[in-house]
Amino acid sequence: MGSCGFAVKIGTVAKYTRNVNGGGSRRPAQWARLLPPTMRTLRPALLLALASCALAAQAAPLVSYNVSGSAGAYVLDFSVTNTLGGSNGIYFFGVVPPSFSAAPSGWDVFRNGAPWDNVAFGGSAQVYTSNWFTDPFGGSTIQAGDTLSGFRITTATLPLGGVQWFAYAARGAYWGGDNFNSYSNPGFEGTAFAATSAVPGPMAALPFALMALKRRKRA
Repeated sequence: MGSCGFAVKIGTVAKYTRNVNGGGSRRPAQWARLLPPTMRTLRPALLLALASCALAAQAAPLVSYNVSGSAGAYVLDFSVTNTLGGSNGIYFFGVVPPSFSAAPSGWDVFRNGAPWDNVAFGGSAQVYTSNWFTDPFGGSTIQAGDTLSGFRITTATLPLGGVQWFAYAARGAYWGGDNFNSYSNPGFEGTAFAATSAVPGPMAALPFALMALKRRKRA
């Protein structure tokens, strides 16, 4: 991944994390914006330097999941790969299905299980009910080029058509153009699918059943 060689440090992100993950009676959409419109305060020289980041390889995060367990008690373990480039660190991640199972080291359940949507920040109205959060200025964010798994949920049935997810990053600049919110605090939404060999149960045994059928016909 290419790197811009600098980071835009905006203290409001840290204030937001302390407020929004510290409880209280407000709904997530009522909290202050993730970041203020900092473009107005940046000098032209810095804006030019930030624009050069567009030349670096940047893309939305990659999300997939592995499946374990059996019918009635499947466990979906999500993996998030940071392909944002530069110094962008992913600190907020969530999926649609409920029922938390575990969180990666250094991450916590967002506001004791509070739901989240991205309408206030330019995203969709989809409601996400399994959400994880870490301090964007701490050492547990997912850095560019890294993959983190351990975002686990339990479900009685396997999802059809994938699982919708969202993620936010901070402490960098993203110019990929496929995000919402802002370049310095980009948000993303997408659909995750199970790893090819990750689905247990009858489907996993299908190739062996076909081989046995062929042998029986030959006999």
